[in-house]
Parts: sequence; C-alpha cells; structure tokens
Amino acid sequence: MVLRAGLEDCLCHLVELYGPDVLDSFLERRLRRNIAPILAQAEKMEPGPKASRIRAHAAAAERLLREAVESVRKDPTPPPG
Repeated sequence: MVLRAGLEDCLCHLVELYGPDVLDSFLERRLRRNIAPILAQAEKMEPGPKASRIRAHAAAAERLLREAVESVRKDPTPPPG
C-alpha cells in the first residue's frame, strides 16, 4: 500500500509537470521494460507451477500498475504535504 501511494504521488507530480499524456507513456514503458521480460522468461520455461507463478506475479504487477495509473487519471491532484 505504501509503495502504491508513493507511485501515485509521483505520477500526480508528473501529470502536473508534463500533462496527463505522461500516464500513458509511463504505463507503456513499464509494461515493456518490466512486465514483458518476466512474461518472456515464463514462456521459455517448461509448463508447470513455477512458470504459472511467474505469470501470476507478472499479471498482478501489471494490474497494480494499471490501477495506479487509472487512480491518478481520475484524480491527478497530488496529496497535500
């Protein structure tokens, strides 16, 4: 929860500086640089529990990224402080 709040705070500040289009760029870059390599690794593995766990972790990370971006898209105002 703390990391997500920190991410959303940073994204709010980026939106303030660069506008809302930065959210799409951020999401695309993170998916390409972080999630895609994990999924590619899982595809190279033999089917089984380990590959399934890796895919599940990648899917959870992608979901959290998308949720953080959508949260900021709905309310891009940074929290006070």
